[in-house]
Amino acid sequence: QLPLSWSSKGQGPTARSTPEAELYALDHAVHHHALPLGLFWSVLLNRVVPVIAMEDNEPCISAIAKGVSRKLAYVIAKKEKTSVSALHELFFGDPDEPEQTSPHALCKIASEIQNADFFTKPLESDEHWANAWRVGLRPVQPPDRK
Repeated sequence: QLPLSWSSKGQGPTARSTPEAELYALDHAVHHHALPLGLFWSVLLNRVVPVIAMEDNEPCISAIAKGVSRKLAYVIAKKEKTSVSALHELFFGDPDEPEQTSPHALCKIASEIQNADFFTKPLESDEHWANAWRVGLRPVQPPDRK
Protein backbone atom coordinates (compact mmCIF):
# COMPACT_ATOMS: atom_id res chain seq x y z
CA GLN A 1 0.00 0.00 0.00
CA LEU A 2 1.36 3.33 -1.01
CA PRO A 3 0.01 6.77 -1.74
CA LEU A 4 -0.97 7.15 -5.36
CA SER A 5 -0.06 10.79 -5.69
CA TRP A 6 0.18 14.05 -3.88
CA SER A 7 -0.58 17.45 -5.25
CA SER A 8 -1.12 20.97 -4.11
CA LYS A 9 -3.14 23.67 -5.80
CA GLY A 10 -4.82 26.97 -5.12
CA GLN A 11 -7.89 26.67 -2.97
CA GLY A 12 -11.08 26.01 -4.86
CA PRO A 13 -14.37 25.70 -3.03
CA THR A 14 -14.11 25.73 0.74
CA ALA A 15 -15.54 22.63 2.37
CA ARG A 16 -18.18 23.16 5.04
CA SER A 17 -17.39 19.88 6.75
CA THR A 18 -14.78 17.14 6.99
CA PRO A 19 -16.92 14.66 4.98
CA GLU A 20 -17.22 17.23 2.20
CA ALA A 21 -13.45 17.83 2.17
CA GLU A 22 -12.84 14.07 2.11
CA LEU A 23 -15.34 13.70 -0.75
CA TYR A 24 -13.56 16.38 -2.82
CA ALA A 25 -10.17 14.76 -2.17
CA LEU A 26 -11.39 11.24 -2.94
CA ASP A 27 -13.18 12.33 -6.10
CA HIS A 28 -10.07 14.16 -7.35
CA ALA A 29 -7.70 11.29 -6.52
CA VAL A 30 -9.95 8.68 -8.15
CA HIS A 31 -10.84 10.54 -11.34
CA HIS A 32 -7.53 12.32 -11.98
CA HIS A 33 -5.08 9.67 -10.82
CA ALA A 34 -6.38 6.21 -9.86
CA LEU A 35 -8.68 5.52 -12.81
CA PRO A 36 -6.25 6.71 -15.50
CA LEU A 37 -3.40 4.72 -13.91
CA GLY A 38 -5.68 1.71 -13.41
CA LEU A 39 -6.65 1.79 -17.08
CA PHE A 40 -2.99 2.10 -18.10
CA TRP A 41 -1.99 -0.92 -15.99
CA SER A 42 -5.05 -2.90 -17.07
CA VAL A 43 -4.11 -2.48 -20.74
CA LEU A 44 -0.44 -3.15 -20.06
CA LEU A 45 -1.09 -6.29 -17.97
CA ASN A 46 -4.14 -7.43 -19.94
CA ARG A 47 -6.23 -7.81 -16.78
CA VAL A 48 -8.39 -5.61 -14.58
CA VAL A 49 -6.38 -3.67 -12.02
CA PRO A 50 -8.80 -2.59 -9.28
CA VAL A 51 -8.76 0.77 -7.56
CA ILE A 52 -8.77 0.31 -3.79
CA ALA A 53 -9.45 3.59 -1.99
CA MET A 54 -8.68 3.89 1.72
CA GLU A 55 -10.92 6.38 3.53
CA ASP A 56 -11.02 7.17 7.25
CA ASN A 57 -14.13 9.35 7.33
CA GLU A 58 -17.24 7.28 8.10
CA PRO A 59 -19.84 9.87 6.97
CA CYS A 60 -18.04 10.17 3.62
CA ILE A 61 -17.99 6.38 3.18
CA SER A 62 -21.65 6.15 4.18
CA ALA A 63 -22.71 8.81 1.67
CA ILE A 64 -20.84 7.04 -1.15
CA ALA A 65 -22.24 3.63 -0.13
CA LYS A 66 -25.81 5.02 -0.26
CA GLY A 67 -25.12 6.85 -3.52
CA VAL A 68 -26.76 10.00 -2.20
CA SER A 69 -26.49 12.20 0.85
CA ARG A 70 -29.03 14.78 1.91
CA LYS A 71 -26.34 16.50 4.00
CA LEU A 72 -23.93 16.65 1.03
CA ALA A 73 -26.53 17.38 -1.66
CA TYR A 74 -25.24 20.94 -2.05
CA VAL A 75 -21.81 19.59 -3.07
CA ILE A 76 -23.00 18.74 -6.57
CA ALA A 77 -24.42 22.23 -7.05
CA LYS A 78 -21.32 23.82 -5.53
CA LYS A 79 -18.73 21.86 -7.49
CA GLU A 80 -20.38 20.11 -10.41
CA LYS A 81 -17.46 17.79 -11.10
CA THR A 82 -17.87 16.08 -7.71
CA SER A 83 -20.60 13.48 -7.58
CA VAL A 84 -21.51 11.12 -4.75
CA SER A 85 -23.47 8.95 -7.20
CA ALA A 86 -20.50 8.65 -9.60
CA LEU A 87 -18.28 7.42 -6.77
CA HIS A 88 -21.06 5.04 -5.68
CA GLU A 89 -21.25 3.52 -9.18
CA LEU A 90 -17.47 3.16 -9.32
CA PHE A 91 -17.14 1.37 -5.97
CA PHE A 92 -20.52 -0.36 -5.59
CA GLY A 93 -21.70 -0.84 -9.17
CA ASP A 94 -24.55 0.63 -11.21
CA PRO A 95 -27.85 0.35 -9.31
CA ASP A 96 -29.64 -0.16 -12.65
CA GLU A 97 -27.49 -3.24 -13.36
CA PRO A 98 -27.27 -5.11 -10.02
CA GLU A 99 -25.88 -8.27 -11.63
CA GLN A 100 -22.66 -6.45 -12.50
CA THR A 101 -20.26 -5.96 -9.61
CA SER A 102 -17.44 -3.47 -9.45
CA PRO A 103 -13.82 -4.66 -9.26
CA HIS A 104 -13.00 -1.51 -7.28
CA ALA A 105 -13.30 -1.10 -3.50
CA LEU A 106 -13.77 1.66 -0.97
CA CYS A 107 -12.29 0.53 2.35
CA LYS A 108 -12.45 2.00 5.84
CA ILE A 109 -9.03 2.66 7.30
CA ALA A 110 -8.33 3.64 10.90
CA SER A 111 -7.48 7.33 11.27
CA GLU A 112 -4.41 6.42 13.31
CA ILE A 113 -2.80 4.75 10.30
CA GLN A 114 -4.06 7.17 7.64
CA ASN A 115 -0.69 8.33 6.33
CA ALA A 116 -1.94 11.42 4.52
CA ASP A 117 -3.35 13.09 7.63
CA PHE A 118 -0.19 15.09 8.19
CA PHE A 119 -0.94 17.03 4.97
CA THR A 120 -4.20 18.35 6.39
CA LYS A 121 -4.10 18.15 10.19
CA PRO A 122 -1.87 19.72 12.82
CA LEU A 123 0.05 16.88 14.47
CA GLU A 124 2.64 16.69 17.19
CA SER A 125 6.17 16.60 15.78
CA ASP A 126 6.78 12.86 16.38
CA GLU A 127 3.48 11.88 14.78
CA HIS A 128 4.05 14.29 11.89
CA TRP A 129 7.45 12.83 11.04
CA ALA A 130 6.23 9.25 11.48
CA ASN A 131 3.52 9.92 8.86
CA ALA A 132 5.95 11.75 6.59
CA TRP A 133 8.40 8.83 6.82
CA ARG A 134 5.66 6.31 5.89
CA VAL A 135 4.86 8.20 2.66
CA GLY A 136 8.53 8.51 1.73
CA LEU A 137 9.27 12.10 2.76
CA ARG A 138 12.57 12.72 4.47
CA PRO A 139 13.99 15.88 6.03
CA VAL A 140 16.52 17.59 3.80
CA GLN A 141 19.75 18.70 5.35
CA PRO A 142 20.77 22.16 4.16
CA PRO A 143 24.21 22.26 2.52
CA ASP A 144 27.10 23.48 4.63
CA ARG A 145 27.69 27.16 3.92
CA LYS A 146 31.31 28.02 4.31
